[in-house]
Amino acid sequence: MAKRPRSGEKGTPGRKADGVPAGRSAFKRELASRLKSAREDAGLSQVEMARRLTIAVGYEVTADEYRKYEGGKKPSSMPHDLLFPFAEITGRTVGTLVAPLPFRVVRPEQALAVRPAPLRKPAY
Repeated sequence: MAKRPRSGEKGTPGRKADGVPAGRSAFKRELASRLKSAREDAGLSQVEMARRLTIAVGYEVTADEYRKYEGGKKPSSMPHDLLFPFAEITGRTVGTLVAPLPFRVVRPEQALAVRPAPLRKPAY
């Protein structure tokens, strides 16, 4: 009996030839670029960032692992439990790291000031 293909394997329906969905690989590249930019803007090396993440999360994050998060030879997405400490260390927000487009934070009173367009009656 043939084994069921795991998610991301070649031959899985709805995947590109390399086995990775188009959106996922693009997101990984964009995230890696944002991580590198944030780290460089904070004036930290990859080794220093790995050291600071290790202190923040309580388990070892090696420099080699961290390099993969920035798109090394075998890129890997940064685990979710590292995103918040990373954002704190670099002075960024998690939203600016993972959002594909810049966004603006709106205060509740500003959101209430914008009224939605009235609903139109359907023309039957």
